[in-house]
Amino acid sequence: MNIDNDINSMYPAMIFAPCIPKMSLILDEGRVHGARYYQVKPVFADWMVLEKWAIKTYGPVSNIWETNCGRWYMNDSVFWFRNESDRTMFLLRWS
Repeated sequence: MNIDNDINSMYPAMIFAPCIPKMSLILDEGRVHGARYYQVKPVFADWMVLEKWAIKTYGPVSNIWETNCGRWYMNDSVFWFRNESDRTMFLLRWS
């Protein structure tokens, strides 16, 4: 007896699909060392997928502790973008 097959036949995945939360993107703005940053906080997201894409797209992550106000960085489950156009590209890709 294969329990997995019995469960799958009794409860197809489509029954549970409406209960799986979809990713949401919360937008905000903030300042770091006096410079404006555009924020995106993904909710119910695969963070590693977003992180890999961002590094490939925007280059290495900036260090928040340096005062050079880098192009982008990640902190506390939030992506911080120096340029609004970078945030827009992120939104277009992931929303």
